[in-house]
Amino acid sequence: MNKLSGWQPLRIDSALYLSPPSPTPAPVIGRLQQLPFSDLHWQAFESLQWRVMRDVLGLRNPYLYGNPGQAQQGIDILAVDAHGSWTALQSKKYVKFTTTDLRKAVETFRDADRPFQVDRLILGVSVELRETRMVLEFARLQEALEPVRLELWDAQRLSELLRDRPEIVVQYFGEPTARGFCGDFEIYRPQIADADALAISDAIARSPETVTGARPLLDKAENTSDPETAIGLVELAQAALRTGGFSAHASRHEPTRADLLVKLGREREATRQLLDETWAALDRGRTTNAQVIVTRLETLVSALPDAEAVADHTSVASRALEIYVHPLGLLPDPGSLRIGEVDDQIRLLLLAGETALALDDTEWLESASTSIAGIRERGIGDPLQDVRLRLLLAESTGDWGSLLEEARRRKLRPDVVSLVFARRARYCAIREQFHEADAHWEEAAATASLARKWDDAGAWVLSKRAFYSHWQPFNGSELVPLEMALDEMGPSSRVVPRSLHAYEDALDSLRQGNHRTAAIAAKRALRDAVAAGDWAAERRSHIVFAAVLQASNEPEVAAAHFARAGATKEIVALSEAYQSRFIDAIDGLHGGNYWTVGATYRLLAAQEDLVPDDKISAIASQIVTDLRAADERALTDLAVFSTSRYAGAVKALAGIADRITESDADETLSHFERQPPIQENHYRTHDDDEAVAVAKIAIRHPSLAIRAVPHLVELLARADRARQPATLDVLDRYPELAREALKATDGRGKDWATEMLALADPDEISPDDAAAAVARLTTPLLHTPGMYTVGTRAVGDSLLLSGQPPAVLSEAVTELLRRAGSRHVSASDRGQYLVAAANVAQGMDEVSRSRLFAEASRLVETMSPSDPDLHDAKYSHPLSAFRIMVGHADARGEAVYLASILATDSDQRAIVRRLAYALLGSGSDEYYATRALQQLGASMKDDVAFLAGQGWAMRCLASDLWVKHGGPQHVGARLASDGDVRVREALARALAAASPEPRQEAIREVLATDPSFRVRRAIGS
Repeated sequence: MNKLSGWQPLRIDSALYLSPPSPTPAPVIGRLQQLPFSDLHWQAFESLQWRVMRDVLGLRNPYLYGNPGQAQQGIDILAVDAHGSWTALQSKKYVKFTTTDLRKAVETFRDADRPFQVDRLILGVSVELRETRMVLEFARLQEALEPVRLELWDAQRLSELLRDRPEIVVQYFGEPTARGFCGDFEIYRPQIADADALAISDAIARSPETVTGARPLLDKAENTSDPETAIGLVELAQAALRTGGFSAHASRHEPTRADLLVKLGREREATRQLLDETWAALDRGRTTNAQVIVTRLETLVSALPDAEAVADHTSVASRALEIYVHPLGLLPDPGSLRIGEVDDQIRLLLLAGETALALDDTEWLESASTSIAGIRERGIGDPLQDVRLRLLLAESTGDWGSLLEEARRRKLRPDVVSLVFARRARYCAIREQFHEADAHWEEAAATASLARKWDDAGAWVLSKRAFYSHWQPFNGSELVPLEMALDEMGPSSRVVPRSLHAYEDALDSLRQGNHRTAAIAAKRALRDAVAAGDWAAERRSHIVFAAVLQASNEPEVAAAHFARAGATKEIVALSEAYQSRFIDAIDGLHGGNYWTVGATYRLLAAQEDLVPDDKISAIASQIVTDLRAADERALTDLAVFSTSRYAGAVKALAGIADRITESDADETLSHFERQPPIQENHYRTHDDDEAVAVAKIAIRHPSLAIRAVPHLVELLARADRARQPATLDVLDRYPELAREALKATDGRGKDWATEMLALADPDEISPDDAAAAVARLTTPLLHTPGMYTVGTRAVGDSLLLSGQPPAVLSEAVTELLRRAGSRHVSASDRGQYLVAAANVAQGMDEVSRSRLFAEASRLVETMSPSDPDLHDAKYSHPLSAFRIMVGHADARGEAVYLASILATDSDQRAIVRRLAYALLGSGSDEYYATRALQQLGASMKDDVAFLAGQGWAMRCLASDLWVKHGGPQHVGARLASDGDVRVREALARALAAASPEPRQEAIREVLATDPSFRVRRAIGS
């Protein structure tokens, strides 16, 4: 039986969340002893019961049984407290409630199925129950129901619970009744400063000192010789400025005031004021101002006869500035923050602790817990500061019970309550507690609205919506109108002070190349976001901070921030910026949520060749652990997104599969084999990476090849993009295993399997397949005006023409050349036709090849953009609303390659060389031009130095030529240190295949210690 049957989560739009449309007042004569619950409408009484559960007891996550107002004359609610204990309420609005009704309610509870273990049962009744029989029966039922606690909320008990909750009584019974029942009370109203627009306008034109009347006071102070009189005048002027809304201008006169204080012997008061200014500047993110004030403070103290008396102020200011401006967030020992007055120690702990939280420095937070607890024992006057310290303790210990309970039961100010919920939401979010995080951000926004903290409320609604991307990626649009409504409420002060422009300052400083300034601003933006529980701001601050760290040559720290933000695109770009340096971010594999781990896997996959040998075991172990969790359906993930933990694990595995142990290889292969079958014409998003991983396993562990090769063929048959040299080479390595698997291939991959069998053994080609391929390659294309097609099977068909008569081959190449020159054929298809022609031409006789050479070489020089390419180019602008990504816009390289296959004498080869070099710098891909030059063999040996200065493909060719035919020593050294690993690998392979020579010795030594595993393996190290 389904225990949830009949129970539904209480929706936020339920009537139980609504206050009554109008209150139900009671006659007030003297002090009211009991509230008139019987006079309430049944719907209002049920709503009141839930309000007491929620705001008096602090219960959350409610489930409702039945609908309000049903025939049972009441409702059943389940809800949980901050410690995880569940409470059930049966609400009964009866005119008369008897002992029979009491027994029936308890029996109903005892016999019912509930989705959770209940620790307390509350019977809520609208009348007062004082009869002796009722009291005795209730006591008996209490004993019988143990260990479940039974409570009775009759009119008297409900009145007791509401005696000190006037905010609830006002809503249901009106303010007069609330004052008669609860006594005098004040409703908390946050203060929001309002500047007079006319005064501001006048101040801009005439200066604030003039507008506020401060100027005459300042002039008089300057002209008096009595310090006591002068300081009084300065303070009056400052007061006038602050009253007028010009606090910053008032602060400008602090140096004058400080000098006067020193003259009066009030040195400590002067230094205290400067320290307070330092704190104020840091709160606003005014780093430069803070540095100026600290310098002023140090200068003042150095001139005092008794500097030791105020040395603590200097120490506090210097330590605060040191923490704030350290670009990497290096934090001092918590014990060193016990300096200055109690308020200063609190602020130092908050500054350092929230910085540690933002930087995920859990060790520092744990070490600071004793200091935080100790300072709280001394008493903290500011409730916001106290709660911020308690939040740091909760973050480091995981013990949120008492703090959460106080927030739920509204024992804290509304603005402080909202902060607790927001920080709890963030805590849950990074631990993949999706529903809890969502609910807490919702509650934070709602409570902030009660405190009129509109900016924070809007930020938390946005955080709720932004967090949907991690668990409900297609939801959240319904929150946009609410965000807009909160924006329209106007600006408000923040619960936690924030720097208004730290994020923008970081971006601007990064753009200008001021990396230190950018790092300080980005760290401040991140700390602000984390301290406020602002998820959306935290993610973008992580990204900009990481970008600054990347530009500052701190890739390891940058990787950690990119990973926490789940910024997969940026973290891959980070690896590309450090192509010869391993960025050790392995700790991110234990990041606590799938997007951090998924992003870390992406970084490791992008660095596959740079992973040190001693790190492989740890990475492979984590991959295997995640694959096991996937088998057990215990892996929290969004598999189709780039942050996917599972997809990232498979991608990283594809990078290191040729370096893992046989045991790990066997387990990963078993995991892939256990995957459920997929439908025809379907694929898995990780097929490409899985194919590479399986291919590497087959090569690294031959004992597993008997399982790996058939599995690989199955993948290649359905996943076109997985057909790459790294996977296809396995078919050559294990021809018999491949042949059996290819012959068994059916469905969509059958044509590909036929082509692979033909490539391996032309005798495998059936006459029917060959005839069909000939027909497809020799029949002229038909073009329909206004319609273009993309994609061919020409390359595969070309493999089926092996063994055909020269005349047939000549006819096919002629037709393929015709297609490549057609204005109706896109560049990508042209390239396919030309590669197919090159395959076919290798079986032609010299006469036919020489005859067709002229056409191929002419095509290189005359080929122009086709109609489809010109059409697509219209939509290639990066600002276009509709874009077509043009991947292959030029097929002249393939045409040169075909010409090199057709060339039969030195004159024609010289033409090929000229045509290939003519393509350099023209925008054409060098790959096929390089393959054309490869066909020229030893005749290219004199061009080694020139080729070594071209694109990566030609540098690979230069590597091969340098080894085989010699060349300048500096060219070999330059190739051995090339920034592209493909070039160094080509050089290593050429050296491994050649006999050692003295000129190569130094080059071999360099490659043997190359950071890339591919290069070391190629050289045989």
